[in-house]
Amino acid sequence: MQTDMQHGSPAKTILLFSLPVICGNLFQQFYNTMDAVILGKFEGEVALAAIGVANPIISVATFILFGMCVGVSVLLAQLYGAGNIKTFQAQTATALWVGLGCSMVLLLLCFFGAAPFLRWTHTPNEVLPAAVLYLRIVSVGLILIFLYHFYSSALRALGDSRTPFYFLVFSSILNIVLDFLFVGFFDWNVAGAAFATVIAQGMAAILCILRVYRTMSPLALRGRALLPVRSALHDTVSYSYSVAFQQSCIYLGRLAIQSIVNTFGTTTIAAFNAATRVEYLGYAPMDGMATAAATFYAQNKGAQHPTRIRQGFRSCILIALVYSVFLAATLFFLPETIMSAFTKSHDAAVIQEGALYLRTMSVFYFLGAGMYTMQGFFRGMGRLLFSFLSSFSQILLRILIAYLFAPQYGILAICGATIAGWLWMFLLQGTLTLRYFIRTKTQIE
Repeated sequence: MQTDMQHGSPAKTILLFSLPVICGNLFQQFYNTMDAVILGKFEGEVALAAIGVANPIISVATFILFGMCVGVSVLLAQLYGAGNIKTFQAQTATALWVGLGCSMVLLLLCFFGAAPFLRWTHTPNEVLPAAVLYLRIVSVGLILIFLYHFYSSALRALGDSRTPFYFLVFSSILNIVLDFLFVGFFDWNVAGAAFATVIAQGMAAILCILRVYRTMSPLALRGRALLPVRSALHDTVSYSYSVAFQQSCIYLGRLAIQSIVNTFGTTTIAAFNAATRVEYLGYAPMDGMATAAATFYAQNKGAQHPTRIRQGFRSCILIALVYSVFLAATLFFLPETIMSAFTKSHDAAVIQEGALYLRTMSVFYFLGAGMYTMQGFFRGMGRLLFSFLSSFSQILLRILIAYLFAPQYGILAICGATIAGWLWMFLLQGTLTLRYFIRTKTQIE
């Protein structure tokens, strides 16, 4: 079911369109969190730490592919909003082949580079074998990850946010069931969690593709329409690389931060991994709103409706700020209770360090709310290079502060580095957003 982005109340349109995206993000983060919970409960601290050190590496690859899909979806939404279906299909086919090629390269890098990458991030010796095994198994599923993100992003570009959500819910539930089966019953440890993830992601990709080809969607390319078009390659690359680089920079930054955390020992690694899983779950609604709003901005830019863009942004920023207050209150007052879900025997040290991280970060979630909202705005408006540069600069700032102060202040330095990066990005993006709306208001009047 497609949503009409160009008519009706902007706030209602964005909210209704974003609900499946938000719920999908929540389910995705939930089953990622359940991996950690199940491993922590059944296998203990080492298994929890193993997926903690491996995930930033696989996340770099995953979010390069995800970023490509998000960038291309902005282009597709603009073409669809303008009614240019022929070019829409040429861009779709070209982007599909570019993404498949990148997926294969990343698969080979992650599989054969697993051990060197993990050693480079100072992974403790007792954690290394399990982390290498987990990383290699999950890397095999990168092509499936790309196919799901590609078709789900393209469907959202058409205004259909429900179909990807339904399939993600199914794969999330399947992943959790398989986690309990492979880890809890068969005792396959981290390998079980990895196999569960790959199988679940594969099912989501297959269901998305079947849905596209069983409908009259313009995405259902056949015959010669499936071949890449050279003239479409420039736009495909220009729209995809900025978001892909931005996403990869974010996760390369997290990888660098993880390498610092890895020097603190297995207990801190386990605590940091659990706490950030909770945090990512909390971010999911803000990220989902931003992703959905980008489609709204892109279609209305293609249709030349600047007033709707302004109204939509105002609604998004208000909703995100209200939600950030709720999230901050929850994680500030209940961090110990939340952290206890990740430990095999209520390990006090893991709970204490994780709670310290969550309580400190929660006070500054309003910065994250504004940052996510403006990121969605710049993506939808096609200002992808600025979005990339602002993300890149804040990552450099975070890494610098973490390296300087982590030896003395430990996990609090990691918090301070992240907060400083958020503040810098919030001010930078806020200035440009304000300038844009002042300029467009003057043009309308």
